Amino acid sequence: MQNDIITALALYIRKVIRSEIQDASIFSILLDGTTDISHTKQASFAIRFVHQMEIKEHFIGLCHVDSTTGEELEKMIMRVLSENDLKMENIYGQGYDGAANMSGHYKGLQSQFQQQNEKALYVHCQAHCLNLVLVESALSSILLATFFALVKKLYAFIANSSKQHASFVKTQKEMYPNQHPVELQRLPDIRWACREKAMKTLKKALPAVVKFLTTLIKQDPPDAVVGEAKILLHSINFEFMLCLEMTTAVFLETACASSALQKEDLDLGAAYDIVSGIVTRLRDLRTEEEFKSIYERATSHAEAASIDVPDVIPGHGRRRKIPAKLMHCSTSTTEDHESHTLE
Repeated sequence: MQNDIITALALYIRKVIRSEIQDASIFSILLDGTTDISHTKQASFAIRFVHQMEIKEHFIGLCHVDSTTGEELEKMIMRVLSENDLKMENIYGQGYDGAANMSGHYKGLQSQFQQQNEKALYVHCQAHCLNLVLVESALSSILLATFFALVKKLYAFIANSSKQHASFVKTQKEMYPNQHPVELQRLPDIRWACREKAMKTLKKALPAVVKFLTTLIKQDPPDAVVGEAKILLHSINFEFMLCLEMTTAVFLETACASSALQKEDLDLGAAYDIVSGIVTRLRDLRTEEEFKSIYERATSHAEAASIDVPDVIPGHGRRRKIPAKLMHCSTSTTEDHESHTLE
């Protein structure tokens, strides 16, 4: 009985949406692939249109796909359009990510549609572009790549064990008896622009994380995971704190931009304004004044967590020249004849 009611409601809602799309006559299609918890490939299908001078964006369905090639995705979309009495020639826009199977000029989904309907303009999702920029920026730095790997290991060490999790909660209650314990957040692997919450939570809970790991190491007899705890604790140094402060500042800005870029009433002009604004803001974060503020916050939080603060900013140590007599030594591995040290 309950399933019958749900099915009836779904049919009615789909009928109303279909009627509005047909009244609008022209529309755009939005498609994004995903994998569920059982590792089954699916595609989320939505339609965007203007109805009575109001921009609308409606979810049509979640479709199972055996293959994610442009040709197979085209067949799936054509099937959904047919089921909803929507015509191919009325598509005036396509919105996907930048993957080759979507954006390819020859075999991509967008090219498959434009061969049948040249008016179906393809637009790369701006939120996805922002996400790609963040991913490539992080992967270009060994410091950030190491930092994010450590954040993931901290989450897995605490959250994936009921024993460690209970001990971590207990540590928080002892340190902050009047506050509700916080839960570490998993870093999203896909939506990098939405990592702000995970960074802010880690910043807030870091003193408790350090104390929890320290207590675990000092247990007698030692716990079975004491070795891993010791490695994690030694990895939480000032360099880690500085990366945490920098990434939090960046993700605070990108999270707002990502949310704005995914609003259903957003137009292309507004999207470019948002992108321009976030580029300007990130450029401002690279100034000496902003870095000084970030460094001071990192120092303050490091001291609160009993982490040693170096006398020299990491990466800004004195450059020591190699003696002239060793410059042409065949064993030298440096190309500019300089070695970098941290004082």
